[in-house]
Amino acid sequence: MPYIKPRLKTERKVRVTVRLSVSTRDALREYAEMIAESTDFVLDRVIRQALVPDPDFIKWQRARAATAASPSQPPPMPPIDDRGDR
Repeated sequence: MPYIKPRLKTERKVRVTVRLSVSTRDALREYAEMIAESTDFVLDRVIRQALVPDPDFIKWQRARAATAASPSQPPPMPPIDDRGDR
């Protein structure tokens, strides 16, 4: 049974250019051929299955989201000089 399951629905796609070693490219093409899917689909699934569940990645994403969600504090106001122009 293949490690990567066939696609169930269509999702929005974006184009990304990557450089792979020749042996990795060949394995990617062969795997895609074995499951009758595109190399794009295989790469998408490999990334989802290998990177997304990574506990350190999840922790980093949560910390990043918390930082982005908290409103940034405006810079402190300079002290008011109430002496006026004397």
